[in-house]
Amino acid sequence: MVALVESTSQGRVPALAPLRYARMHASPFAFFRGMAMIQAADLAAGRTAGSRCRSAATPT
Repeated sequence: MVALVESTSQGRVPALAPLRYARMHASPFAFFRGMAMIQAADLAAGRTAGSRCRSAATPT
């Protein structure tokens, strides 16, 4: 997970990284809000039922 956090800092202003980490440290919500990539990686690695969900607003 540390490697994932560090990889999200690539391409950002290095001087602002401590501020980002301090804000993420404030609460679990702030951490996961700042690291949406963790949720995306978790969901991508999970199992699927094989069917796709379609929104009611999606035209057929």
